[in-house]
Amino acid sequence: MKTISIINLKGGVGKTTTAVNLAYALGEEMGYRVLLIDNDKQGNASQHYGVHSYDVPSIADIFEGRATCLSDVIEHTGYDNIDMIPANMDLLDANVHLIYESSPQHHLLREAINTAHDDYDFCIIDNAPDINMTTINALAASDFVVVPVNSDAYATDGIDRMMDIIDDARKFNPDIALAGCVLCKYQNNAANQQMLQFLQSYPQYCAFETKIRLTPKVDESTFYRAPVFDYSPRSAATADYREFAVELLVRIGADVDG
Repeated sequence: MKTISIINLKGGVGKTTTAVNLAYALGEEMGYRVLLIDNDKQGNASQHYGVHSYDVPSIADIFEGRATCLSDVIEHTGYDNIDMIPANMDLLDANVHLIYESSPQHHLLREAINTAHDDYDFCIIDNAPDINMTTINALAASDFVVVPVNSDAYATDGIDRMMDIIDDARKFNPDIALAGCVLCKYQNNAANQQMLQFLQSYPQYCAFETKIRLTPKVDESTFYRAPVFDYSPRSAATADYREFAVELLVRIGADVDG
């Protein structure tokens, strides 16, 4: 199983949208077995797949020690090849408790994921726009990092900081690698062209060729509580996420044919 963290310190760049649609592309379109982990207390990815609740175990139970393996917290989605570990506001308390532990706690998620290593082909982690103990756990557990970005005046600062954070994560996860930065909410205008040129001018950012175009169908799909693949199969974003999934698989050395 390959574990991929979707992360950026900046909010509103398309992290959750990328996570839920990448899971769909890999699982439902390519036939891989996919585990999607919601590691954001807002629980938006959980809402997308209809598993957001306070009545079932969540990722907070792993961090709080109430669950020691993934099977205790996995929820089945309405899709054959996509399972999920949901999140809710209980994750806020879990973060606080981890901070005050006397011994390092960055390994908890990795140990839990290892218990299901043979059950899935891919694990995708949707992370909060923050660096805290739960996102550090995600980095400790991940093989690859994908950084969604969009075009605004402050995007470049966030990318440089993410590069530093990935370098820092190698102290406890030497094998973690940047898969690349993917430009989301793309429009064919001067600002987006400048951002694309900026990304492509720095090889260390590993910019994806695929750009995720801005379309109202993505926002509409959040109200529908479904991936854009399901809500609008012919939309531009659906085509883009499909192409992005293929490009990602090539980069990480996985079988494109599923």
